[in-house]
Amino acid sequence: MTDIMNSPAVKQVMKQPGHVSADGAAQAQGEQPIRAAVVRAAELARDAESNARTRQHAKGKMTARERLGLLLDTGSFEEIGRFRGGDINGGRAGSAVITGFGEVFGRKVAVYAQDFSVKGGTLGVAEGRKICHLMDKALDLKVPIIALIDSGGARIQEGVAALTEYGHLFRKTCDASGFVPQLSLILGPCAGGAVYCPALTDLIIMTRENSNMFVTGPDVVKAATGEVISMDDLGGGYVHNATSGVAHYLGEDEADAIDYARTVLAYLPSNSDQQPPVYAYAATRADRDVAKRLATIVPDNDRQPYDVLDVIRCIVDYGEFVQVHELFAASAVVGFACVDGHPVGIVANQPNVNAGILDVDSSEKVARFVRLCDAFNLPVVTLVDTPGYKPGAEQEHAGIIRRGAKVIYAYANAQVPLVTIILRKAFGGAYIVMGSKSIGADMNFAWPSSQIAVLGAAGAVKLSPVQEVVGYLVFFGVILGLIVTSLQLIKIPVIGKDGTTTLMKLDTCVFPLIGALLMVAFGILKPKEAYVSIGMGGMVLTYIGVLALASGLTNTGTGALIGNAIASLFGQNANGYLIGLVFFLVPFVLTQFMMNWAVLNMFAPIAILTCT
Repeated sequence: MTDIMNSPAVKQVMKQPGHVSADGAAQAQGEQPIRAAVVRAAELARDAESNARTRQHAKGKMTARERLGLLLDTGSFEEIGRFRGGDINGGRAGSAVITGFGEVFGRKVAVYAQDFSVKGGTLGVAEGRKICHLMDKALDLKVPIIALIDSGGARIQEGVAALTEYGHLFRKTCDASGFVPQLSLILGPCAGGAVYCPALTDLIIMTRENSNMFVTGPDVVKAATGEVISMDDLGGGYVHNATSGVAHYLGEDEADAIDYARTVLAYLPSNSDQQPPVYAYAATRADRDVAKRLATIVPDNDRQPYDVLDVIRCIVDYGEFVQVHELFAASAVVGFACVDGHPVGIVANQPNVNAGILDVDSSEKVARFVRLCDAFNLPVVTLVDTPGYKPGAEQEHAGIIRRGAKVIYAYANAQVPLVTIILRKAFGGAYIVMGSKSIGADMNFAWPSSQIAVLGAAGAVKLSPVQEVVGYLVFFGVILGLIVTSLQLIKIPVIGKDGTTTLMKLDTCVFPLIGALLMVAFGILKPKEAYVSIGMGGMVLTYIGVLALASGLTNTGTGALIGNAIASLFGQNANGYLIGLVFFLVPFVLTQFMMNWAVLNMFAPIAILTCT
């Protein structure tokens, strides 16, 4: 980091007692003399940094320059406006913000760091103009902008003029939005209108300790509402990461937060006109062995949870995945990774949390991340395993329609490559919005055991059993009644117990079979689904019973046993249509809890024997 204190000429003069005859010493060596004002400025800079260390270290915090030293590549920082806003003759080294340019992994960035040791890091006219000047230069150079925030907010001594500077900062931040990456690191307090500067940036990074964001502080809250609350509970790092979703990463300390910022920048281009950086990648045997685990990670049972992070790590290079919003809306997972050396954005449902359901928070999370990737040319890979949107009045009142629409807008308007993989289930509206082919995905793939449907089979069965039974009763009662009426004139020969042949109406013996065919034709019954075993099992029982009755209670065969039982209950002259309807409904209801596919297979040959 370049600094006036590191200038060899200044160091030499500073070593001289009282700095007297500095000009003479320099002239004797044939060098340009050091002005007294420069020496004085160096002294102020030294004292200011010493004061900052004393005040910040006592709170467990770094100084603004120490933070810049961690963030930027060694020796790459070039400060601009070092003494702007200060008064060297008056003994003030500068303003409460440090601005300049540096490099992160060899790529240039613009950075400003608020200095809490100078007037509490508050923002006045001088600070606002320094930051705006830096942002103008960053936009001209098309480089990312990083803010290290540690401020008490607007400087009240400067009144409305300080608030005006916040308005200028808001405008500059909006101008840069989507053009260059903007990261905000909250490393101290950030209160009042100051919170909206980081809120407008792409990513907000906070620390577990000393990091706070709130529009109104605890004292104002107490005065206005009577509520007593601590700073951490009101706007601490964990609250904004896990509850409000304002922050995107929670660092254990300042070093961890700064390292995360450097890592994220490695996946993003310097501006929206460039492509993301490409890294060398060669798959090793270990990578191929890890990829083979994909065949066993996703369970066949669609009710069994699993960790989608295991799937992601098997897909991406070296298993490295940088999560964004890790603690917020955990039913969805988003983050950065590389595939074959190319940075991509990953979006996935998390079956380990609420079965991967979409709610208001996860919708916001997914939509915001997809738009970030689209702004900076990162392809989006979507891994889908969701039962749909979360139902309930709470979600409806929280705006699930409005927030869910944001996901649609993000995917439908994305201009980057979209690749979607359905891991297990994709039901209802959630299937459509999660990067489906119809919404504009470029490539869609499906796991061998994946399911795509309006509603899951289990969910359809359990919607309302009583309403379904009544519905079947009315529907098939009407349909079969019409069929019976139309078949009144058709008769078939039937051999009775005494060996005589009589004619019997066709409707009595065939309407159960027609009913079964209708249920299949209308798609109500399908193989290996819940109501197949229920409906078809009842159909088989009914067909056997009615056929036995229609055959005049034959002396031989299975029909005799069942027919005798029917005759003893209803009498041989009972109306066949009513008996058939009863024997259709009773098994249908009873077998809901008893029948399965194996039982149905057992009844099938009995029905065939009876028919023959």
